[in-house]
Amino acid sequence: MNSSTPQISGNDFLKQHAIVKLIDCHQQLECAIEQLLNADLIGIDIETEKLSDHPLAGLIPCISKIRLVQLYDGEICYVIDNRKLGLRWLEQLQNKCFVAHNAQFEDCHLVHAGVTLTTLHCSMLMARTLVGKDNLSLADLSFEALDVVIDKSLQVSDWGAQSLSSEQIQYAALDAVLTFKLFHQFQKLMAIPEAQHYQETYDFLLALQRPTTKQLLLGIEVDEKAHHLVIDEWKRLQAAALLELSSLGLMARPDDNNEYKALKKQGKRFISSAKDKQTILSENLSDDILADWPRTDSGGLKTDATTLATLENHPSLRAMGVYSAFDSKLSNYGEKLSELMINGKIYPNYRIAGMITGRFSCTKPNLQNQPRSGFKYIYRAPEGHVFVGADLAQVELRVAGLLSNDPVIIESYEKGIDLHTAMAEDIKSKMSPDKYQSELDKFSGDESKLMKHLRQGAKGVNFGLLYGSGAKGLQGYCKNTYGVELSLEEAEEYITIFHHKYARLTQWQNQIVTHSRLHREVESPYSRLTRHFDDKDYYSKNGGKTEPFTVCMNYPVQSGAWEILALAIIYIDKHAPDGVQISHHVYDELVLICPEAKKAEASQLLYDGFAHGYQTVFPQCSVKGICEVSWGYNWSEMNNPIDIIEL
Repeated sequence: MNSSTPQISGNDFLKQHAIVKLIDCHQQLECAIEQLLNADLIGIDIETEKLSDHPLAGLIPCISKIRLVQLYDGEICYVIDNRKLGLRWLEQLQNKCFVAHNAQFEDCHLVHAGVTLTTLHCSMLMARTLVGKDNLSLADLSFEALDVVIDKSLQVSDWGAQSLSSEQIQYAALDAVLTFKLFHQFQKLMAIPEAQHYQETYDFLLALQRPTTKQLLLGIEVDEKAHHLVIDEWKRLQAAALLELSSLGLMARPDDNNEYKALKKQGKRFISSAKDKQTILSENLSDDILADWPRTDSGGLKTDATTLATLENHPSLRAMGVYSAFDSKLSNYGEKLSELMINGKIYPNYRIAGMITGRFSCTKPNLQNQPRSGFKYIYRAPEGHVFVGADLAQVELRVAGLLSNDPVIIESYEKGIDLHTAMAEDIKSKMSPDKYQSELDKFSGDESKLMKHLRQGAKGVNFGLLYGSGAKGLQGYCKNTYGVELSLEEAEEYITIFHHKYARLTQWQNQIVTHSRLHREVESPYSRLTRHFDDKDYYSKNGGKTEPFTVCMNYPVQSGAWEILALAIIYIDKHAPDGVQISHHVYDELVLICPEAKKAEASQLLYDGFAHGYQTVFPQCSVKGICEVSWGYNWSEMNNPIDIIEL
């Protein structure tokens, strides 16, 4: 996207392309509106001032206020002081065509202030569509597409000051001008005949903007008392684990750095950094275990909480896994979560197509990485309301079957057959009588417990091999994710079973890898959101060349699952009756909030939305058993099933 023109500064670019006018009286504003009504496109940007000392002030609308609105029509950039003129005047322009960079920010603040723009484009989503990467900043894109070097230091200046400096006014104007120019450049790229499908991809992403705005503004209520009790319990369990570790001469690193240095001089050892943990593992695990231990890209021993959880079978180190698990929970969902609360609510920030597969990313806080048990009940519906939720059952396997047209997968779902149970039966059937008896003895002869164990292993096989895992990778995945230990021989045997059972899926996997190698890209099945591979995706490892083999298989499946959810969000937002709203979503789970009297209506809407998503991406596919809808007063206890009419 680089142009051949020399690089210029943001200030020089602004002088070349815009006349900047500060508007702070009604007469000037009337003249500006008259001119803007004639514009075909208006670049828009806002600057917000903080209404509190909360860390999210200036970012979250309920604790922020719009100070400036910058509007650029291609010639003049009007910088309008909202403190002096209010914002109602913008309603006169609300049916015009606007563009902002990361328009979600502008949309949230404007809607919160009572102004809803009919058409608000997003240059960041346009770039996401064309480039295949997320979170492309205005500064980076301006450099790549316009050869403009801009200084963002004034972004964090005091926008609540009584009088703004000329530098602040110029800075504010530049963003609206750059966004306007980027929009036109991206439009030209989308108009190229071989690239016209990007327009449809962009339109799909843009359709998610307003529903996402509504979620952000709604927020999620938190039971703060329950949260504090959870934190206290985590600290108690962490302290107990630390007491066990003291037998190895280990202690927690103190917060005070001077104290830490003094203790270190005394020869004290700590369990804090990854380096500390790697040393402890190296000293206490056998060579055989260390040889199979998961490694980082740089070759070091992995020390994340999930990996360390596998230490439960090593008595001397079991407490290190427990300690690390609670350390991770406290770091992410302890006081840090409390600091993000605003009047008893959190306001998760969803970014459309924020993950490489197209799925939403979520920050401040990340709802998509919550503790699996004993925590989600702190998120509750307001008095008189309930949560209604469902997740897409085995969506990735179902999508893989539909993409590959695998008859075993498709027929199984049409007949209501559970693929994990079916795979467990296949694994059992391949066992010798002696092997079966040996496995049965581990569960005191209880075949139901054995089959439950085998089903866990079958889940690891189905999901691990869905993305092309090798035998060693399958070993690690089953152990770390499902607590099922496989020998290398068993892993290799399960790979054979999988590829024989799902022969058409295996053929498709090979085809998609061949296509991706040839074109160095892969795309989603419905919107054609593209993942481009560049040189850094092909890297040397242990002297060899590694290709993004598993990514090629992963991308169409996960992006297809995301498209089903995204289409459901658009459908539900459009058809929701009064009082029914989307509360939050996590990967394949979608949760609505509604008055308790409307829970049946909301449940049917949720199923219909998922069915719409499936049959839009995969026309005429069966939607039998795609989800089970339930309701509850908090997120964890949505265990009250509701009957819905399946299509």
